[in-house]
Amino acid sequence: GAARAGNCSCLAGYTGLDGTECAACVRGTYKPATGSSPCLPCNAGTYSPTLASSSPATCAVCPPHSHAPPASGNRSACICVPGFFGAPGGACAPCPAGSWCVEGMAYPCPVFSSSAVESAALGACTCVSSFVGENGGTCDECALDRYCPGGNASHACPEFSWAPPGSDVSTDCVCLPGYVGGNGGECEECPLHAYCFSGVKDECPAHAQSPVRSSNATDCTCRAGYYGEDGDPCTACEVDHYCLGGALRSACKAHAVAPKRSPSLESCTCEKGWYGPQGGSCTECEPGYFCFAGARYACPPQLS
Repeated sequence: GAARAGNCSCLAGYTGLDGTECAACVRGTYKPATGSSPCLPCNAGTYSPTLASSSPATCAVCPPHSHAPPASGNRSACICVPGFFGAPGGACAPCPAGSWCVEGMAYPCPVFSSSAVESAALGACTCVSSFVGENGGTCDECALDRYCPGGNASHACPEFSWAPPGSDVSTDCVCLPGYVGGNGGECEECPLHAYCFSGVKDECPAHAQSPVRSSNATDCTCRAGYYGEDGDPCTACEVDHYCLGGALRSACKAHAVAPKRSPSLESCTCEKGWYGPQGGSCTECEPGYFCFAGARYACPPQLS
């Protein structure tokens, strides 16, 4: 009887030494031939819930975008690959933008960051524009005088320009008051007799002047010989008056005259028949003298 038992071999789907008890191939394995050979595992990415399987045909392929280790015995062993999410053994959907997906689970990116569809790692989350930080980490608002296009990039505005917090493009950088230039470009100091604000240059009104780096129309003051409020049009100083500049306008002293656009008190000269220093008080010419252009002259003896 013992000799006959030793000739017994395990059937397909079972394994064991010849002449001994045969064990069924467990789920996730199969054995196509009679004999003592071991059961073979289903390939990775497949599963088989069948006991005592004799064919690899029982190894079913996991749903699309999922994977299972070799010798998996149940559909639930199929887990979505990175970049996809879904229940074990179920359908796997692409990881949505703003998330990252591993082991079938979807996780949101940190606040103020985002990611592309089918992202498979936290490091795929990059800071959105106007914020800056390392991939997958905390994102902070872009600082004053800088612009942040996204991710970990932060750029300083060009010299003599500024940008508010949360700026994201170079054209958010605007020239400082008193400087002129295009947004995001080089800024130069505002020239004489002009004023510059937000990178734009405007000329002072006619006959007005301003220093370099002026930023407001009221920096424009009327030149001597003209008068007007700062930033307003300038009017030529009238005859017999003098204008020191700005809004100042004064009349010459009594019996003194001055031409139009006179720039100072010294422009006032005593009228004919009167004498005195330039800009000073005028005295009437005495008998025996003649007075002209502020000066007094004695008459010749025969004309006195």
